[in-house]
This record gives sequence, C-alpha cells and structure tokens, in this order.
Amino acid sequence: MADHRFSRRTVMGTGLGFGAGLLTGTNQAQAEGQPAAKIAHITGKTIGFLNTMTSADFNKLNLMDAFTAGVTAATGASCVADPTGGLTPDVVVTTKFADGNYATFATTVKNLNWFSTSSKDVVVATGGVPSASAAVMARDLVGTVAALNIPILYMTGRDAVSDDFNTKDNAQGLYLNTSNLTLGDIPNLMHDFLKVTGRKSKHFLLSYTVANSPISKLETDNWHWDHKDIDANNFAKNLSSAVTAAVSVGNKHDSFIISADPYFTGECSTIVKEVGKKIPACYPFREYVDAGGLISYGPNLKAAYRRLGIWAGMVLGGTKLEDLPPLTPSHELVVNLHSDHGNSNNAIPDAILRRATDIVWAPIP
Repeated sequence: MADHRFSRRTVMGTGLGFGAGLLTGTNQAQAEGQPAAKIAHITGKTIGFLNTMTSADFNKLNLMDAFTAGVTAATGASCVADPTGGLTPDVVVTTKFADGNYATFATTVKNLNWFSTSSKDVVVATGGVPSASAAVMARDLVGTVAALNIPILYMTGRDAVSDDFNTKDNAQGLYLNTSNLTLGDIPNLMHDFLKVTGRKSKHFLLSYTVANSPISKLETDNWHWDHKDIDANNFAKNLSSAVTAAVSVGNKHDSFIISADPYFTGECSTIVKEVGKKIPACYPFREYVDAGGLISYGPNLKAAYRRLGIWAGMVLGGTKLEDLPPLTPSHELVVNLHSDHGNSNNAIPDAILRRATDIVWAPIP
C-alpha cells in the first residue's frame, strides 16, 4: 500500500518531548531512544501489561512494537510480548486486554494473580483511567507487602494535577492531557477551522459511557455542543445513531468531535468510515487521519508508548519511580488534504496548514 503521508515539518523528533534540561548523561540517551549498554541483570524479567482495547485493535495499531522498542532502548535487552515458538527473550511482556469491558476490569486483573503471586517485576497499565484504576485496585485488594512492592506505571489522558492515583505508593503516571484538549483546544480549533462567524459554532461530542458526565454542561463564548455516550455494546449501531443525530435537519452540527477513549482509538477505522463523509470531524490521534479522517490534534501515541517502555526498562534496571525523568507530551496537528469530509467548503484555512505538524493525503476507504 502506498504511503500517503509526507512531512510538513518535524516537531521534537517524535511528537512527544521531555522537559528541557531535566535529563543528563545516560538518562538523556535513554529518553531519546538511544540503545543503552545491556545491564547484566536484565534477564528473566516479566512485565504485566494492561490495556482497555481489544487485543486485535491494539496490535493493529503497532503500539506494542513501540513499547517493547522503548524497553530495549533503555536496557539493551531483548523484549517480546507474549512470546511463542520457544522464544526466550530477556524481558517477557504478558498482556491482558479489557475488550471494552471497563466495569469488570479490576476484577479481571485481580484474578490474574499477578500481585498475589508476585509474578511480575512491574505492571504497566495503559488505555486510560479504567486500566490504571484496575491495576491499583487489584494490587490494593491483595494488600500484601510483596504485592505493594510491585511498581505500577500507567498512562492516562489526564493531567498530573487532576490525577487521583498519585497518592498511591509505588505508582507513577504518564499524562497525555487529552481530556483538557477535548474540552477546550479541539472545539476552539474546529471553530477556527470552519471559519464560523456571527454565531457560536455547534459541535457534537462522542464520548465513552461515563456516569454523570459533566461534558454536556460545558460551553464557551465561541461554541457549544451536544454530546452522546456510547460503549462497546452495540457499538456500530450506537455510533451510526450518534452521527445521524449530529447531521439531522434542523439540528445540524458544524463538526463531530471524538473523545480520546482507547476503545474508540482501536475502532478508528470504523469511526472514520461512519463519520468521515457526513460531517467535518476532529480526532484525538493521528491514527484516525491515517485511516482517512480529516484532522487530529493530540499526542503522538506511538511516541508515548515508546517513552512508557523506556520508563519500564529503567525500572527493571533499578531506577526508583520517583527518579524517572519527567515526561511532558507535546501535541501534533495532522491534516488530511483529501477533500471528501462532509464539508461544503473544503478549503482548509492557511492558518491551520501553517500550524500543521504533518499533512497527509488519505482517502476514506
């Protein structure tokens, strides 16, 4: 398949940067993905890896490759997820996926016995708050000294200030700050993108089911929105219903905005096919744009998973969680020049193109 991408410019190399001046020496090399000298005792190690997507969707996005590459970059050790065929890497990653079943994930993780048997050297919880919460709850339910000594690394869309896991001992988070983008930067971006004048722009937000969500109450001087929660149950049907509501005569919205939920990311191709030709849409990650979506604004996921792998490798090498180098995500704006995106005025404003980190030409399949 032809690669429709071409670089507008490179921002911080990978789209996810580190705070300036915070890393030196070996840590700087590790942070930037430089292969490190192999640490003698990094062998026979096991990482427990949690994610809220389905395994098929996660692997389709090549995010595990990014994570294991980070582990290897930090340690020089071989790292393979769920090895088969007699492979014996230095570091084995054992995976468990929620398949969108967020409510029962903590029980699922507890039943894995990772904490009760101390079978993992570190547990990495990816895929947002449900995964981080499942890991911390499962460990706390076991409650033994041995269980509490297993470090947890997690990645969520929150920012550090709103994190409620940071009071837990032996847990450290990488924050992508996608929640704040969804609630402010992205609607403002689409307001400018659509060149709405003389009125508030109207957006339709699709989010994953959360009880008592405050999202529908948010509004600014420039825009307001309607909002629908859906989950993995009857996903395709409920997605279609949400899009129909967004484009309905008499209540037509200016744009469709997708929250940064991991299950949605796993279904990015399905979402783009349903949304893309009916209404202009903004997505949280470039994976949607590579699948034919119009525009995305958010962190680079592959870079984030690689950085999390570097963290995991450093922990396996003896680095304490409090000594891990701070990670600060930078955000990339990716624009698709293909014009068939439900917009009667297909011209993309020059101001948006000048801000773009990357520009692609990717038709909706």
